[in-house]
Amino acid sequence: MEEIYVNVERIKHDLEPPTNENKPRKSRSRILDSIFLGLLSVFLLAGLVGLAIVYSKLVRHSWDVQTNLTDQLQASRDDRSAMTVEIDSLKANVTKQSTELERLHAASRLGGRCPDRWTRFSGSCYSLSTQALSWEKAREFCIKEGANLVTIDNAEEQMFASEKITGDTWIGLNDREEEGTWKWALDNSSLIQLFWTENQPDNGGQGEEWGEEDCVHLEMITRKWNDLRCDSSVKFMCEKMA
Repeated sequence: MEEIYVNVERIKHDLEPPTNENKPRKSRSRILDSIFLGLLSVFLLAGLVGLAIVYSKLVRHSWDVQTNLTDQLQASRDDRSAMTVEIDSLKANVTKQSTELERLHAASRLGGRCPDRWTRFSGSCYSLSTQALSWEKAREFCIKEGANLVTIDNAEEQMFASEKITGDTWIGLNDREEEGTWKWALDNSSLIQLFWTENQPDNGGQGEEWGEEDCVHLEMITRKWNDLRCDSSVKFMCEKMA
């Protein structure tokens, strides 16, 4: 009987579940691991937020630098354009002054008199051609005579020139450099007064058969200005200082 009792006790002991002495220790370890992982997640999130802020600042700074460089480049282009306009103006002024000096020099040699076959009017000498040339050839002819194609500055000079002509006659006005911007061949100056024939200038009325009309002549019929193709053969009037 005693042996049977011992076996029963042993079987009973084997059937009992093991004790949980290590369970509290394992629970604490899991809690610490969870806290560590939580803190690590917070630090990683904070790092990502910090990187995002730094990246945003870098992008904003890069945009500001790009905008500033663009503004500086545009300002530089504007300054260069203004300088170009100023240089062109100075060149035109130098050309005008040189022409004026040449006129004064020629006048000093003549003592205020006009050469033969030249007509004096209001301080200048005028010569009307007997041959017809293109506008450019006519201008070259006048320059060889120490003159240029006539520049008409006022109504009195317009009346004088229109009364002298015997046919269509070139004057020094043209817009060869820029369509619609009329300037005098003598000094590249702009118009002061206008004496256009009605409905002129029309650049040939956009008709291809007429071509580009970039040079101006005095019309015999109207005695006023009309634009014409520069390669047309027309008589011309030269003018130089008396």
